[in-house]
Amino acid sequence: MTPERLVSTAVACPFPVGGSPVLDLHLVTVWDPQAAYSLARALVIRENQTDQALRAIDVATRAIEKQLAHLDDIRKWAQTVRNNGDNIASRAERMRDELAKEIDVLDRHVNSLKSSGARAA
Repeated sequence: MTPERLVSTAVACPFPVGGSPVLDLHLVTVWDPQAAYSLARALVIRENQTDQALRAIDVATRAIEKQLAHLDDIRKWAQTVRNNGDNIASRAERMRDELAKEIDVLDRHVNSLKSSGARAA
């Protein structure tokens, strides 16, 4: 057989990679120029698809990374809201205690005035 008459043979072998079946081509022999061209073209197409997939994965990864930064911002803002809420509640409690004391003082003065007015009459 002359080299021009041999036919290219590629064996498709499915095998698991990370639990997913992947198709891999194992080249056995290539002599026919048309078959060699077809095989080379298929490999280039496959490589381009892999490059596109890798670019898409990289873009998606960067988008997730950006969203994580946003989540960090939201967490900081939520912590600020929580801290401010605690401050507001604490201030309201102190104000309530002070106002209750002032009411007691005012009640004593009013009662004192009433009792002194009652004596004067």
